[in-house]
Amino acid sequence: MQPNNDIYASALLALLLIATNLKPILMFHEWLNFKIGTTYKQYRNELKNKIKNKT
Repeated sequence: MQPNNDIYASALLALLLIATNLKPILMFHEWLNFKIGTTYKQYRNELKNKIKNKT
């Protein structure tokens, strides 16, 4: 029966760790989405410029 208790304790500890670090995780998620969005926009603009320069 001991290993089951260890699993539950580990799961509880993991949940507590995630809950206490939720704000930095959410901030990182926002930053990552912003970076991906701006990089994609920049790539799209460069693609448009390449097409314009060829004609």
